Amino acid sequence: MKNLLIPVSLLFVFVISACGDPNAGKPIIADTTKTDTTKPKVGFSPLPMISPEYPDAKLTLLNLNDGAVLDTGEFTFKFAVSGFELGKMTEDAANKGINNSDMGQHIHVILSREGENDQPYMAHYSAEAKIRLKEGNYLLTAFLSRSYHESVKTPGSYVLTRFSVGQKPGRQVFDLKAPAIVYSRPKGKYEGKDAKRILLDWYQMNVELSTEGYQMSITITSPASTENLIVDFWQPYVFENLPAGKTTIMLMLLDKDGLPAKGKPGPVSREFEVAP
Repeated sequence: MKNLLIPVSLLFVFVISACGDPNAGKPIIADTTKTDTTKPKVGFSPLPMISPEYPDAKLTLLNLNDGAVLDTGEFTFKFAVSGFELGKMTEDAANKGINNSDMGQHIHVILSREGENDQPYMAHYSAEAKIRLKEGNYLLTAFLSRSYHESVKTPGSYVLTRFSVGQKPGRQVFDLKAPAIVYSRPKGKYEGKDAKRILLDWYQMNVELSTEGYQMSITITSPASTENLIVDFWQPYVFENLPAGKTTIMLMLLDKDGLPAKGKPGPVSREFEVAP
């Protein structure tokens, strides 16, 4: 890995061995700078066990074409879903040990507006999403999610489209063919048993992670430490031992030279909280 963005003072590689994980043994490179050694190190590993994959899952946006112009105000995005049931509890939810929605499976809808960071996703448990829109150029990303908020990563399970609100689209600032990532989890506040194991998940389009190509830089800044991780495989992960207080996650897509990837890959930062 060349030209890391963050100075590395202590670099080590450890091997993951997660039960039932087909990618066990893939390396994660971790830089544990600024760590308070008097507190438990934050654990980081793939989400164990194989989740239902839904290979035929398909998400389609019915009432908005790429490049459309909408009026400011409220708009209802209408989707069609097949091969996946909204509102159903994912069958292995009880075994995951992470936060689970009692409303079942859903759609994560994320809006990016020109000049702004991605907004946190909005969970929608039916095939309609009613959202109030301000003027600007937008990129909409929507993808199917299991009840415990792990995204469905099979082809056809997401929507990516551009539109404008209250103005002509003009120059398209978002390239739909460029590598793109959007942040999904963690989100909000975690309390009780939900704080013991916290899901990290994102969605990526037009890009694959690998040891020789694109990789993901993950920076975790908690009250106890700042830890920098590089991962080379797209899958959900879990954090353990996160201390109480506010933690920030920053995701950045890196090219084969370890530099920020071109296009709309980030960096994307999000803050969440672990209750005492």
